[in-house]
Amino acid sequence: MLDIWNGQIPGYKKTDDFAPLLKKYLLDTEKVKKSVLIFPGGGYTHRAEHEGKEVAQFLNKNGFNAFVLHYRVAPYRFPYPLLDALRAVKYIRSNADKWKVNKNKIAVMGFSAGGHLASIVGTNNDLYRNIYREKLKDYSFDQDLVEAENSMVNAQILAYPVISAGKFAHQGSVDNLLGNSPSQKLLDLFSTEKNICKKTAPGFIWHTADDASVPVENTILFCRALSEANINFESHIFPQGRHGLGLAAENEYVSKWSDLVLDWLDEVL
Repeated sequence: MLDIWNGQIPGYKKTDDFAPLLKKYLLDTEKVKKSVLIFPGGGYTHRAEHEGKEVAQFLNKNGFNAFVLHYRVAPYRFPYPLLDALRAVKYIRSNADKWKVNKNKIAVMGFSAGGHLASIVGTNNDLYRNIYREKLKDYSFDQDLVEAENSMVNAQILAYPVISAGKFAHQGSVDNLLGNSPSQKLLDLFSTEKNICKKTAPGFIWHTADDASVPVENTILFCRALSEANINFESHIFPQGRHGLGLAAENEYVSKWSDLVLDWLDEVL
């Protein structure tokens, strides 16, 4: 596990039993490779194991370097998971030569609430990066080579993602990330469908129509926003399947998403 903050974790309490860490799954190769940074889901209360290691190993088998971020969750609130996620992108880029990473071919992949975090990163919106810079202003990162890197990503993959704080919100994720009675400004920051911009990364988004935890309308709202902004995307809504399927080995039909996303990555990265 890698300390992405080099011992200077913004907002971190030394009494906590968890610190944000990055786990790398690198290919044994001398060739520079495409890479995917994975955010497991868990409603911003935990990080689901089956949406991390298993996914990274699947990507390795198909020619990608992979990384799993153990980002901060409740009791930490926004923007701390965002800080960890953007820092992880920078950290990967700062080690690109050593790890044989193509700096221009980095995707984020997230599941459920991890999909929400991936969508924040994938919007490539200056709004979120400004929040990052503001939170780091009191820390001594001037000579930190990691901070010299860009946090923009080249593609985003969202699996049954939490997206909106509106009518179709997954209220648990909203509460865990924003706390009780958040302001409208915070709710708008949470709702990534409202923050698409011209620099937003191409997206691959999938969901199941009967998801009983995170309504499929979250995916529909995000795809509509991408379409309105003329951002390249591919979306698949499968008719049936429980929330939290991960690679979906238990559901032969839904499991096709993993082959589809490999084809898509070949097109966009």
